[in-house]
Amino acid sequence: MLSAAFSDPVHDSQQTFRAMLSALAEPMIPGTLPRLPEAPATLDPACAAILLTLLDQQVRLWAPDLTEEAQRWLQFHTAYTSAESPEQADILWLVLGHERPPLARLKQGELRFPDRSATVVWQVEGFTELGAPCFEGPGFQTPRRLQPLGADAAFWHEWQQCNQHYPLGIDMFFAGNGQLVGLPRSSRLREESQACM
Repeated sequence: MLSAAFSDPVHDSQQTFRAMLSALAEPMIPGTLPRLPEAPATLDPACAAILLTLLDQQVRLWAPDLTEEAQRWLQFHTAYTSAESPEQADILWLVLGHERPPLARLKQGELRFPDRSATVVWQVEGFTELGAPCFEGPGFQTPRRLQPLGADAAFWHEWQQCNQHYPLGIDMFFAGNGQLVGLPRSSRLREESQACM
């Protein structure tokens, strides 16, 4: 038997969407989600809440790490469409540290329609300031250090290359253990030679 999703789908998804917008408005600050569904074991509840909010029958999802149980659960609750490749996906759910497609292959949007880009939801185990790069840009009152556990310099270089033609690029969410962090395409890495608060 499939577990329930949100207890109040309309209200809970609205609350989750507001939390996601706040995460993008104040990037790289860990926040919490107001509602966490009872998700299948391999799908973190924070990621599940985001996917329940973003997916519907017109949204194409690429999620190679989803178990059959999690696929059935998401399909039942959202009626999402499976993307045939990462390049076609509107939303990607990926586990940081697992095999993944190059970010440059994902939809970056078009100059007339930058919103036609991919959004990546990363499942992570937590966050740290240790060894993290420094970020700045819109939404940062001061430069800020933070990164999800498992990210490395190569990951951030790839992300930076993806977003060098703003407003084209990809938006990302990192979620796990009840926490949510947003990283919009407008953010950028601060030069290491400059101070980071």
